[in-house]
Amino acid sequence: MKICSVVIAAWVCWVLMVGTGRVCSFPAAGLMLSESDDVADKGRLDKGQPTRLGRFSLNSGTTDDEYKNFIEGLITNSLADPNANKANLIKRLPARWLTVNDDGNSIYGLLELENTDISNCVVTLVISMNDLYLLGFHSSPAATNNAYYYFTDRAEAPGAGSLFSGATSVSLRYDGSYSGGLSGRKTVSLGSQQLLAAIKTLYQRQGDRNDWKTSLLVVVQMMLESIRFGVVLDNLVENWYLFPKPTALMIEVQNEWGTLSDSYRKALDKDNNVFIPAITLANWDTKIERISENKDDFSRRLVTLMGKPNPRAPPPPPPVHQLIDDHKAHHNYLAALALT
Repeated sequence: MKICSVVIAAWVCWVLMVGTGRVCSFPAAGLMLSESDDVADKGRLDKGQPTRLGRFSLNSGTTDDEYKNFIEGLITNSLADPNANKANLIKRLPARWLTVNDDGNSIYGLLELENTDISNCVVTLVISMNDLYLLGFHSSPAATNNAYYYFTDRAEAPGAGSLFSGATSVSLRYDGSYSGGLSGRKTVSLGSQQLLAAIKTLYQRQGDRNDWKTSLLVVVQMMLESIRFGVVLDNLVENWYLFPKPTALMIEVQNEWGTLSDSYRKALDKDNNVFIPAITLANWDTKIERISENKDDFSRRLVTLMGKPNPRAPPPPPPVHQLIDDHKAHHNYLAALALT
């Protein structure tokens, strides 16, 4: 089967034939394509040693290039297939496809953020390496409570005490979804000063835990969604000093990734590693190309699509009704997944 007409398109529209479907509660790092009911995949911290993703140290003089270089370093060094040719690095995809935990590898990573305008101001993000989902955070200011704070939709971290010496596990009392605990993305400004303020807030842990939500949203958008989506990273770099709110496209690609992921999970026959029914995709001229029902083949094709450069400005999307076939099967409208 030829898919070149889809791969070279600047933007891609995914069409999923998966029954009725529904809009899910979007997690703060995009609902994972690899989500399962396995306890080990829900963010437990007792599986192997953590993947240490490094430290991003910034202050009021940190430049947009420094931020961009750090995020791109995470993409190429932490999320790339270690066995792949360096010229064909796999970008912006859940690391589970590349670093599974079945062989004892860790399923979580530690990413440190430091505000060097304040002495010893370091916050450690705990991230699921399966799906780039923020599980919680840790900071240990002197003479204050040493705690790891986690979202309610992720199991309490059984290994937090040993992971962070002497730390206790404390619930944030809300989940990490965009429609729940971390709602309000459209109103939160993003930029260098917001990231500095977020690190300070989470480090000092002042005020009610509800007051930390904005800071967590800033961290998720600027340190996790920027890894997954090129359109997010490009916008943040371009507006590093301007502090705008997220664009409509930034919100759309995050939401639609969640819809794709939810449909993927529901359609997958795990016993046979195939989709029932098969997943199809359409490009902007609505020509539908069949994708293999095999999950691994689908994953490889998605890698190809998301790893391609954006050669030109995207055309306007077609009317949604053009994406509905003659059988009136439900299709989830998904745009811009091929952005780098």
